[in-house]
Amino acid sequence: MERLVAGFLFVGALGYVWLARGFEAGFIADPIGPSAFPFAIGTLLLATSVALWTKKPSGELPPVSWRHVALVAGLFVYVAVLDRLGFVAATTMLASGVVALFSGPIRRGVVLSFLLSLSIFVLFTYVLSIPLPRGF
Repeated sequence: MERLVAGFLFVGALGYVWLARGFEAGFIADPIGPSAFPFAIGTLLLATSVALWTKKPSGELPPVSWRHVALVAGLFVYVAVLDRLGFVAATTMLASGVVALFSGPIRRGVVLSFLLSLSIFVLFTYVLSIPLPRGF
């Protein structure tokens, strides 16, 4: 199982590094360029996949619960709706879903998710001048 995951990770990381090479952002004036961070992340993922591939297989399959599947599905939905709904709404929905998924207090989770999303949006957009999707 580890080798299967390592293979998928390797292919995904290779594609990520390939796409990161040409990453350009008009709002960043950095001498090393905006592709440095994604390229470093992709390189670390490649190294991790090689380490996972060369590790002696344990022979045991890790337990997978419905919560794991729901969390991954939620992340895919988050990416799909981020541009349409905007950062604050999409992130609030994702974080609230995670709270509910792991049996947290729903009302407090929704309020704190909204406040966290709004704080991150304000920090990135107005303090760091890094635009995040606004939604409709």
